[in-house]
Parts: sequence; structure tokens; C-alpha cells
Amino acid sequence: MNILEPIDDQIVALLFKFKYMKEEKLSSLQDFQNRLHDFYQEIASFSLPLAIEIRNQNYLCKPYFGYLKKHGITNVFNQRRNMPPNFKVYERYKSFVQRSAVICLIGKNRKQIEKISGELWNKIWINRDEELKEIARMQKISNIRGKGFYATGPPKLRS
Repeated sequence: MNILEPIDDQIVALLFKFKYMKEEKLSSLQDFQNRLHDFYQEIASFSLPLAIEIRNQNYLCKPYFGYLKKHGITNVFNQRRNMPPNFKVYERYKSFVQRSAVICLIGKNRKQIEKISGELWNKIWINRDEELKEIARMQKISNIRGKGFYATGPPKLRS
């Protein structure tokens, strides 16, 4: 990780994404946390902040957010398929969010968007104003001020 040292003051967080995991791969949140803890022990010495995006909505609970808070890890709020709205998750667990919040602005149904857009990614195809208002409200009611609140979009939309 020394290779990132020259730009570490510009890095919001190292983002680790964990796809939806069926019970055959991980039996429970506790199993996930045990494996995450082993991984965390390997990288805990890095001076860069960490963020985790999960895609199992049943993991979004007090023990999960408590683990993140204890280790200073940021949750990535995402609205991928089968995930609850960002604002509802934030409202429920905002007391666990301290240093920063990362919000991933990805639609729930990529195939639908690709069909509508003809795979052209040069404009907004679906109005998400209401979701954006909720995200603005998340920031307004949060304890996080200034540089601690971040939003990101899908790679195709970023330059």
C-alpha cells in the first residue's frame, strides 16, 4: 500500500465490494463477519480509510453496523437489486455512521436501463430526483459535515 502514499490524502476510502452471497457460500452474518475480520486483520495496518459494500440486505443490522463502527469502517449505502432504499437504511442505523458515508447511485435494474438507453450512457434516462432529495436529506440530518459525505455512480457514468 506504500504505492498509494503520494495520493493518500486524496483517497476517500479503499472500497471493497462483496457480491450477494448465498447461504451455501456464507451461512450467516456471523460467518461473513468472521471472514471479514480475518481479512481486516491483514489490512488493518494500512493508514487509508476502508469502506465496504455488501449486497445481502439481511446483513444490514445492528451487529453489522456495530462491527463497522468498532473498526472505523465506512458502509457503502447502495440500492442495488434486492437492497432497501438508502435513506431507510441510513435512518435506521445513522447512530453507527460517524466518520463518513459513501452512497452508490446505481439503479436497481441494469438490464432495464440498458434496454431503454440502447446502451448509450451519455444522458440521464430515468428521473431519480426523489432519490436525490432523500440523499440530500441524509446529508442534512447526518453528524457528518464537509468532506465526509460522498456519492459515486456506476463506472460507465464516471470519467
